[in-house]
Amino acid sequence: MRDDTYAALKDVLARSIKLLARIEREEGKRREEGKRHAPEPQDGPPGIVFDRHALRVWVDDQEVALTTTEMKIFMLLLDHEGEVVTHEVISEMLSQNRSWLGEDSHTAFVHIGRMRQKLERNASDPRRIISVRGFGYRFDNTPR
Repeated sequence: MRDDTYAALKDVLARSIKLLARIEREEGKRREEGKRHAPEPQDGPPGIVFDRHALRVWVDDQEVALTTTEMKIFMLLLDHEGEVVTHEVISEMLSQNRSWLGEDSHTAFVHIGRMRQKLERNASDPRRIISVRGFGYRFDNTPR
């Protein structure tokens, strides 16, 4: 076997191991979150309430239907509430079973835009799914 072929295979194996480790961490977090029940709405302006067991979302006491892809992105953002979720992480999650999607796709941007239409009070001035320019998005479920 040629040295460059060996190096390429070694690189693919190393990236695969890192990806599998990340997936296992995320699955562990989801299992832990799944054991908890949906939060009760707080006094004051209602925010977003999510029932993870039934995969149902309520915004300001109105149930909202999300597509499968939107639900996956929403759960990723919710699992990292208050933290920046990078474009790369979202794209990687979306392309896991869709190798044809590619990393340069703007699919995430489209889905985030559609989610904002459904989850934000004013999609042109988002307060829940916040863009962090050059990095990704941060989810904030603080009622306003």
